[in-house]
Amino acid sequence: MKKIILLVFICVFCFGCKARYELQINEDLTVNENITGLETDTFYNQYYKSTKERVINSIMYMDNEYLNNVGYSKKIVNEDNLTGATVNKKFNSLEEYFELSKAYTQFYENFDYKINNGVVTIDLKNQLLISYDRGDKYLIDDCDVVITLPFKVKKSNADYVNKETNTYIWNLDADTQKDIYIKFDTKMGADLKDNSISIISFVIVGIAVIVIIGIIYFIYDKNKKSNEI
Repeated sequence: MKKIILLVFICVFCFGCKARYELQINEDLTVNENITGLETDTFYNQYYKSTKERVINSIMYMDNEYLNNVGYSKKIVNEDNLTGATVNKKFNSLEEYFELSKAYTQFYENFDYKINNGVVTIDLKNQLLISYDRGDKYLIDDCDVVITLPFKVKKSNADYVNKETNTYIWNLDADTQKDIYIKFDTKMGADLKDNSISIISFVIVGIAVIVIIGIIYFIYDKNKKSNEI
């Protein structure tokens, strides 16, 4: 009963948290999903009669059955003076991930995906606003969605792209409506090399070899003429 009372109290007075959603799609099409939610000390100080761990467990109470049934692992984390929890799960395939993961429901109304001849399209639309009347939603102020994959991305609307790691990042907040779209080909690997650097390096090495050969020939020719004298 005490846990239920604390849960209701938290749902009423909860501040918005900072979240990070990370999706790692692997070459064998297995999927690693990692979700982190963090709060400041100011938030936890509201519940001075409880520990941070107890508050976190109470917040996650409504999802415990789902997380346990699907097989997520959970742990308490501390990052940059923020405290919260992270849950993660490895899915055996993209299809299993699309079928079982429900994380998108915290931020979006619609989640559409297609797999057509190895080309995968993920499309999330109708971003949900913070609602203090919804007991099944966390109050998320801002969230970074991070997708890393080893495949050729044909199209995306990511806010930021790290070409070295083929990582696509969307910065979401409670006040701005933003869709998430990414389309990638699982039959084509991502080109993570900088071709311009490779060409320059090849040219430099080639010139160096020519110079060395020229020096060797010059020394050889000079010694040969000296011997003839």
